[in-house]
Amino acid sequence: MTPRSDPLLGLSTALSIAVMLGVFILRLVPLSPGPFGGETSATPPSEPPHEKSMPDSATASQADLTNFEIVHGREECMHLLQSISADVELLPPIKTDRCYVPAPVRLKSLGASSQVVFDPPVETNCRLMASLYRWNKTTLQPEARRRLGSQVSRIVGASAYACRNVYNLPTGNLSQHAFANAIDIGALELSNGRMLTVLKGWGPTARDIREAQKKLKAKAEMARTESDGSTKSPRTKTKYGELVVSLRVAKVSVSTKSSLAAKPQPSGTIPAKKDAILEPSRPTPTTLFLRSVFKGACGEFGTTLGPEANDVHRNHFHFDLNPTRSRPHCH
Repeated sequence: MTPRSDPLLGLSTALSIAVMLGVFILRLVPLSPGPFGGETSATPPSEPPHEKSMPDSATASQADLTNFEIVHGREECMHLLQSISADVELLPPIKTDRCYVPAPVRLKSLGASSQVVFDPPVETNCRLMASLYRWNKTTLQPEARRRLGSQVSRIVGASAYACRNVYNLPTGNLSQHAFANAIDIGALELSNGRMLTVLKGWGPTARDIREAQKKLKAKAEMARTESDGSTKSPRTKTKYGELVVSLRVAKVSVSTKSSLAAKPQPSGTIPAKKDAILEPSRPTPTTLFLRSVFKGACGEFGTTLGPEANDVHRNHFHFDLNPTRSRPHCH
């Protein structure tokens, strides 16, 4: 008797062979990407997924940081404006290839009873605005009333935000002006209409006095050399041609000076002519005012530069809140 085959056993065997064949085929043929864009291919991708996502993540972080600075800057402005009196206009963030100001303001005036108007308005950050407010309240207006009998009504032609390097050089560090963190002030107008400028009102600087001393010393040395020479009038060859020097005239001049110097002088004094050359004239009220308000600014700002610093600042004051200085720089 021939044994009968089990139909279930045959079906199970056929299914097992079909599954094994399908798995073998799937390993040979890569699958297409899934419907949600995921990588389902059995072959490794040409660029690791985490490397693709890094630029996007860094960009997002930078954007978050920028947004944080903007929000923080605006909140700081609102906080400062609660404690000071100022007429300002909030401006959108300033962003260029090199310069960035998260929360600038257009400053029109400061103070209430002692208001000073910026003509034209200037663009600053809020911390600089607050320092200017304190300087106006504690130094500028009190000194104007004390020394000039009036108060300052306008700051004329001031300059604040400017995307540039230090001293406008083509290379080098960015100026604090590039961050709206500095202001230049060169002219002030009083309530009585009088205009004051740093250039004309400051008076001789220490450099000017030293230069006058050097010229006086050179002139005295020349007179001494001429007095030791012959009474004749020699002709001296120079690269500019012939220069005729009259020693006789020089001797007369020297003898006249000697006779004046021989006169008795009060103890502790020097001749009036020498005093006029070496020493600055008696400071005017304007000079005293400008120097006192400059000195007062040294306590409010990180860097305070004026005519004594160099010739570049001979005609204006520079105030900034340089965050890199460990102590105020006042010169």
